[in-house]
Amino acid sequence: MPEKIRNTEFPQSLTGDGWFIPTDYVLMKRRFRNDVMRLYAAPLARGSKVLDLNAGTDGLGPEFRAAGHDYSALEQNPLLRQVLREQGVPVAEWRPPRIPRESSSIDLVLSFAFLEHLPTWISAMEMLLEIKRVLAPAGRFLVVAPNGPGMGSTFWDDYKHGWYVSRKRLVEMAGDAGLEVLSSRYSVGWATLAGGSAGAILRVGARSTNTFLNLPVVRRLVESVGLEQLSAKVRKTIFELVAIELGKL
Repeated sequence: MPEKIRNTEFPQSLTGDGWFIPTDYVLMKRRFRNDVMRLYAAPLARGSKVLDLNAGTDGLGPEFRAAGHDYSALEQNPLLRQVLREQGVPVAEWRPPRIPRESSSIDLVLSFAFLEHLPTWISAMEMLLEIKRVLAPAGRFLVVAPNGPGMGSTFWDDYKHGWYVSRKRLVEMAGDAGLEVLSSRYSVGWATLAGGSAGAILRVGARSTNTFLNLPVVRRLVESVGLEQLSAKVRKTIFELVAIELGKL
């Protein structure tokens, strides 16, 4: 991983909300977190070991600990580790891909917006193999990442994205790493992982809007009239996420 990721000044590029409707974003993130707990935490036995990779400052520690689980986090950035510690979250320094845990010891591994920031698909595969190593026999791995086909060129507008991520790629990589797909869901931004026709319609609308805003002629027009920043905020609000739940084969 680049040294800058471990630099204390790095979070300065993450301080702005960067969202079209920040107040709605806060509400949507809350719904997303509730969906994660309902879908993936509820089946866990009380006291299960949960590990959050690169948890940042917005991990699910409070929710999992309130549910009676043994939650801990790993974080590369020293400033973010300090914020987590101030929140009372057990967090340790690490450098991917090695996970400082015993083999077959973790019941649920979480990876939210992390895998796409690894430099190459090779490093991502190494990460999957390491996650498989630490998973308990019936353990699960939840990866949430931007879905490239639903983002278009917006995916590469984030200079921190190292390799192209999509549901198809993640599924194929998981199979080669000896992991099986237990479930998969989509979300528009961090809105909700709830399924149903309403979510599908919302995704189609978001994809269509992203496709339109990413057309070269539209991007040039937007830039020429000084609306590039507004367009970028819209695209960052409606980007597409994929959530894939994996288990050992």
